[in-house]
Amino acid sequence: MPAKKTDESKKAEMSYEEGIKRFEDIVDRLSTGNVPLSESIVLFKEGQALSVFLKRKLDDFSGEINKLNKAGDGFEKADIAVTEDE
Repeated sequence: MPAKKTDESKKAEMSYEEGIKRFEDIVDRLSTGNVPLSESIVLFKEGQALSVFLKRKLDDFSGEINKLNKAGDGFEKADIAVTEDE
């Protein structure tokens, strides 16, 4: 019988779009106010971990785009940076 995947390995296989969808689902569930406190805490922790995962994905995508831009193809290039709203 195959071993269950850890949360980290599941996240590593998750696409950005899947992560966003799961994050939105968590926010929707927590926004209802009808979730028991213990489940709310579990969902909140998952949401925090997803936000870190999604930020890293965006940073990775930004880095890839910047590398492609610097490779040169005759077009005018601009660095792309992901910033956080504070």
